[in-house]
Amino acid sequence: MHFLKITFYISNFILFILYLYPGSLLGCIMIDDCDTQPQILNQSNFLSFNHLLIFFILSILGLVSFPESFKKTMTYLIVISIFLEFAQMIVPIRSFEFVDLISNLIGIVIAVVIYKILNIWRFKNRNVNNIL
Repeated sequence: MHFLKITFYISNFILFILYLYPGSLLGCIMIDDCDTQPQILNQSNFLSFNHLLIFFILSILGLVSFPESFKKTMTYLIVISIFLEFAQMIVPIRSFEFVDLISNLIGIVIAVVIYKILNIWRFKNRNVNNIL
């Protein structure tokens, strides 16, 4: 569990750097273009799959790392999602995108739903095994 917490903290640090870097740090590294953000999947007008995937992974990592602090972890994830998107308004060559914010929040919600389903499934299996 200690390894997961450290991984969560490091992931947060990397996320802050990537979000607040003027331009695209990943674009500089991956495609040699600091103005272009590389896309994991084709972009949609309604969702940013990069944002959805990043916040899904970060949320799963946070929920698994801190199972005893579900509400605090959720609050933290939602607050940093909103903060990082609005902070891009003051970062050069970056901008606030409502689609990105919605994608961040959808990533968090999907992670929570999967986490809750797995916890219910695990709880039911544990009770069945105790009966047998």
